[in-house]
Parts: sequence; C-alpha cells; structure tokens
Amino acid sequence: MIDLHRCIDGGGVIHRRPTPPPTPRRTLARALAVVRAVYGMSRAHAARRAASAARHASVSFASSGHGAHRSSERARRYAARARADDAPEALVREAREDVRAQRASARSAARDVTFEDEVLPALAAFYAERGHLNVPRAYVVPSDAKGAMAGTKLGLRVDRMRQRGDFVRGDATRLAALDAIGAATGETFAWDSEDWVFYKQVIPSLRYYIKAHDKNNIPAGYETPKEEEAYSAANKLKPYNRGYALGQRVNDIRAKGTFIDGRPDRFDALHGVEFVWDDEEFYFRQKVVTGLLVFRRSRGHLHVPADFVFGETIQDAWRPSKVQERFPLIVMPHLRGFELGAAVAQIRHLRFRDRDPQLAKARIKHLDKIGFIWDLRAWHFEKVFLPTLRWFVTKHGHAAVGKSLTIYHSAVAKDGAPTEAIGRDFGKMFTRFIETLDFSSGWSVADRARACERTLHVITSSLRRAQNRATHRHSGGDGDASPVVTEKQKKRTDAIIERLSDFDAIRDAEQPIADDRNRDDDEDNDDDDELI
Repeated sequence: MIDLHRCIDGGGVIHRRPTPPPTPRRTLARALAVVRAVYGMSRAHAARRAASAARHASVSFASSGHGAHRSSERARRYAARARADDAPEALVREAREDVRAQRASARSAARDVTFEDEVLPALAAFYAERGHLNVPRAYVVPSDAKGAMAGTKLGLRVDRMRQRGDFVRGDATRLAALDAIGAATGETFAWDSEDWVFYKQVIPSLRYYIKAHDKNNIPAGYETPKEEEAYSAANKLKPYNRGYALGQRVNDIRAKGTFIDGRPDRFDALHGVEFVWDDEEFYFRQKVVTGLLVFRRSRGHLHVPADFVFGETIQDAWRPSKVQERFPLIVMPHLRGFELGAAVAQIRHLRFRDRDPQLAKARIKHLDKIGFIWDLRAWHFEKVFLPTLRWFVTKHGHAAVGKSLTIYHSAVAKDGAPTEAIGRDFGKMFTRFIETLDFSSGWSVADRARACERTLHVITSSLRRAQNRATHRHSGGDGDASPVVTEKQKKRTDAIIERLSDFDAIRDAEQPIADDRNRDDDEDNDDDDELI
C-alpha cells in the first residue's frame, strides 16, 4: 500500500512518492512541516507546535511498529487522519485553526496590558514634553522613563493604530481616551500625520508671518521665532510651532507639490491665505513694478539711481521739506530694504534674456507701459535736457543758462518746470554740452550732430515763443512784467546758436569726447549764475 506522504521541494511543488508506513509521530511532524512551508510558519514555531502535539499524543508503538496504545483524543484524531488519503490537508486546516485561535487569545491579553500600561502613559508623557500628539514613527520612549512604558516603541505602535486600528478598533472608550490627553489645549490625537503637519503647523505659521510682516512671500530660509518674547498677544504660535522651518516647507510645496498632490482641500487652504506659488513672479510684480510706481509717484520720473534702496519712508519731490518732516510718505512693508536701483540696473542690462522668450516679451511690454527707462542717455536728452531747456528759454527769453542752475520742486509747482528735472544740475549739464557738443560719451558723431540740431531747434522755437508772449503782454496791457534780457545774455545766446549751427565742425571732429569730471570740478564764477 502506498501512503500519501508529501514533501515540499525548494520551489513549493508537492510530489508523491512511495514511503514506508508512517508512525503517528512522523505523520504529525510532516503535517506540521506542510503547514510551515505552505503558510510561512517559522521553523521555530513549527518545532514548538510539533513538540506540543507530541506531548499530548503519548503514542507508543507495538512490536509490529504500527499499533498505538491509549492516547488523548487529539492524538487519536491525528493518528486516524494520518492513515487517510486526505491526512495532510486535514492536518493543515486544523493546525492553522489552532494557531490562529492561540494567536488571537495571546494578542487579546497582550493588547489589554500594552494599551493601558504602556501606550496611554507614553502618549501622555509625549504630550507633556512636546505639546501635541503627532508622534513620529521612529519615536521610542526613553529607557529612564517611569513604569512599564520605558523603552516602548511608541512611534511604531501609534503608526499601527493609524494603519490597522490596533488597540482601538471598535472600542469607543479607548478612542475617547486618546483625545482626552490633549483636551486641555485643544489638541486631539493625530490620526493623519501629514494632515496634522499641514493644518496645525504650515497654515498657522503662514498666517503668523503674513500678519507679523504684512507680506506673504516667505523667504526660503525663514524660521518662526523661537523666543516667546518675539510674539505679540494678538499674533501667537503654539510652542511646537516656534522655530518651525516654514521657508523650507514653502519651498517644498512650490517645487515638489508636497502636501497638495491629490488634495484640493489643502490647495484651497493655501489659496485662502494668498499663498505665493511663483516666487520669481512675485518678485517682479510686487517688488520691481510696485517699487517703480512708488518711485515715480515720489520723484516724478523713473530714473532710479543705481544705489537706491527703499527705507521706511521716501522723499517726496512734490512737497516742501517741512511738510515731509511732519507727514512723510510711508513705504509699504514688503518694499522696505528692497534694492530697487540694483534691480533696475540688472533689468536694463539683461532685458530678461535669461528668461523664457514669451515671458521676457510680456515683462518688457509691462515695463514699457509704466515708462521704464531702457536707454539712460537718450532719456536724459529727450525727457530732461530738451524739456528743461525749452522751459528756461521760454520763461527767461534767452539761452544763457548759468552753470549753477538747479531745478527744485518749487520751480515745478510755480513755474511749470518739467518734473523729470527736479534735483538736476541743469546748469552744469547745459554748459558741458555746449563746450563739448557731446551729450554722452558713447554717442557717435552722427548722434552728436542730431543732438545739436534738435537743441538748436528748441532754442530758436522757444525764443520766438517768448517774444510772442512779450508782445501779447504789451498789447493786452497785462500787468505781469516781461523778462528783461541784458545785452550780455543776448550775446551769449547768439554765440550758443552759432556754435550749435556749425555741423561741419561736429562731423569732422575725431575725438569729441571731453573729460567730464575735470569740467565738473572747474568752478565758474559767472555773474549770470542763478538758482531756481
């Protein structure tokens, strides 16, 4: 007779082969081997299970080797089924049921002890130390802690509670006990660690920064203050959010989509606090463009000095200094400390060539709308030099501009001087141009010739306008006196016109560039110098 003795090879395939009649002890051991191989039971566990079954069997063999004496009910059952065709399968099923029952009983007993004596006390100690219940997965209770919780792998047990419901599945009392730990400060058990970080740390820290700094673009290296004294009564953070690396979290959200991938609710929460998604776009629109508009409002033009930096206030060229002292123009918080001059110089030099072509085109168009100055030399000549010269000649009736002439805001308010000329040393500018016939050292001979031609046209047309105004005043009996032009001023005006008319001399000049710095240092004691 061939018995159904089965063995498992390395690949898990069951083979049939003839064997001698097995003993009950051997059949039990091999059945347990089947359980171990098929269901992943460890070798030590299978050995313990086989030894336990052997102890209960108490089987002895007769001289024939096949008889069994009186034994327990379990041994008789095993022995009877061992000689049946389905012996291994039956043993597998019964052994599996026995193992499950024993494991469930052991887990139930251990669960009661672990949750009440270890988990709850460890959670309470963690909350007392950190102020919240979001336990990291790797957290272990220190070995010097009191009671049974010492050395407990609290992070691992909390993670299993979150994932599998260990200790608390179907137990409302234990669920309530978890939330009761932090009830005094409004903290609840963190069932979703990522949710807790986002809604309990990121969002509150963003609100704090916006309220404290009045801007919503968080620097990459920003951390919330660690000292309690740094917080006001109306704008506080909980202790576990002090020293929080908010800048790094914000950068992760922008670059990696951390927290928001597949979570529209979190995206809406960020939108609610006006989260800045594109730091570079924010820099352009909220700092560069806004800064240019503020500068133009205060100075009347967009010629920003290279070293200009926003302070807490900004000088207003439209108002007298005494008024500004009492009522200064306050600069927006997000512009304070912003180096607008350096930013403008970089834009003018690069013209967004390091950006996407479409983006560069859109930004150049945006700056053109507000009057951004791309060519400083051309702007000085077209927007400052010619309009100021036209205003001066029309007002005074001559072109003998004194070297010390400076335009102040009073001339703009009372006499109609160009706003772009405020604070300019127009006298030095005009004198240098007439002497060198060169407005900018980088201009070609043809550019210089065109500049002289345009300057000559402005002077002659303004002289005619001034003469017509004087004639109108005399004929109309206007009380305002006409400007008195001395003989010396007339001669100097004629000399300037004659010099500007000599285009051949300008075109033939090989080295028209003069040393501007030497001329600026040369002091002119001309009697016609005037200050407006």
